[in-house]
Amino acid sequence: MKSLIARITVLILVISITACAQGSGTPQYLTKWGQQVVFHSFEFDAQRDSKDIEVLDYMYKTANENIVGNPWTDLRDGTTRQSRGDTGVMPVGETLYVKWKIKSTGEVIEKSIDLKPILPASMKDKKLFFILEKQNIFIYTSSHQPVRENFTPQEWQEIDKSLYGTRLSRRELNATRSMIQIYPSQQVIFPYVPKK
Repeated sequence: MKSLIARITVLILVISITACAQGSGTPQYLTKWGQQVVFHSFEFDAQRDSKDIEVLDYMYKTANENIVGNPWTDLRDGTTRQSRGDTGVMPVGETLYVKWKIKSTGEVIEKSIDLKPILPASMKDKKLFFILEKQNIFIYTSSHQPVRENFTPQEWQEIDKSLYGTRLSRRELNATRSMIQIYPSQQVIFPYVPKK
């Protein structure tokens, strides 16, 4: 019995020391393989964003596990969802694999992108999404929350105008959030800043 109490005491001490070492900020949770686990989202919507494209397969994964991918029932049935959105506490992916077909030509493209060097330092409260355009994949991160509340009707018109004719034209809600294109090149897309 004394041995059990001693073990519990040591365990509580170790947990307390670890918590103090992490500081007062949000704790960092890690998988058993050492990957960061945070609240974030993964999504794509080929029907809305990627005309003339059929997604054949996709996987958001770490080196050790698939986080989001084609459900086994879809694989069994030979189908693939053309949109997907997952939000929750999950490991931050290290790789994005996407296989797609250009409907008009029948050409099949398959890409695997290493996310480790291009993702933000923290994916907490962020969304990762991609848009397919012919042979290209564009990957973005955006914050879950708007950069501010209450955009005026004039600002919404400016947002719509700035998106018109771009691959982001169907994502005006994202325009109110902090958004960065992280692949194939890195560039800040939003926050929206009104012209003076």
